Amino acid sequence: MPDNVTLHKNSSVSAIEYQQGHQDGSFHLMINDNTAITANNVIITTPPDCYKHWFMDDNAFDTVRQMSLGSCAITMMSFDRASFNAELKGNGFVITRATQTPLTACTFISNKWTATVPKDRVVLRAFIGKPGDSTIANHSNAELGEIALHELQRILHFSAKPQWVETNRLVQSIPQYTVGHLDRVAKLKQHVATTYPGLFLIGTPYGGVGMPDCIRQAKTAVERLTQEYGQ
Repeated sequence: MPDNVTLHKNSSVSAIEYQQGHQDGSFHLMINDNTAITANNVIITTPPDCYKHWFMDDNAFDTVRQMSLGSCAITMMSFDRASFNAELKGNGFVITRATQTPLTACTFISNKWTATVPKDRVVLRAFIGKPGDSTIANHSNAELGEIALHELQRILHFSAKPQWVETNRLVQSIPQYTVGHLDRVAKLKQHVATTYPGLFLIGTPYGGVGMPDCIRQAKTAVERLTQEYGQ
């Protein structure tokens, strides 16, 4: 770790204040361990819920605070390829909201990213959680794994049993974009650029909820910072 980098682990930012032209930095962040940080630039990458504690005197951020949120569970499962009795074509599939299943998509990990999986394994990743569906709220991780397995067996027509199943959930953290989202985000970012110069908003509330989307936003923010400082 470089000498000029400080990590605050297991900490949350309870307040963000902006003071234009302050000699020690325009932004003042209060960490939950009562540590105060000053900075010239701040990049926020958090889900929408966090904005319920920040910029409360600025109605422009209601665009983020009022976003509808959904929950998602992600189940990974691995099979012995020799006993996996189904042919997997392509890299996976997505499912419409109207289809009678709690699943929303499945990725054939062993097809899509072959270098990450041993050749004698088949690895599947299932996504659970549709707007208005209570499956995630009403079941444990183990039960969600069983539901995902049952649905994949039904959809893909196989009977093989997994060697292991791992489920993680993201509760009320997936923004649900509605018509006009891009226009509202553009308006907010223009407001931020003029009112809070040095503040960058990236992550799931803005330009996509997938990892590639978030990485792209991060690269754009870093490029702007390096240009600003001439590096």
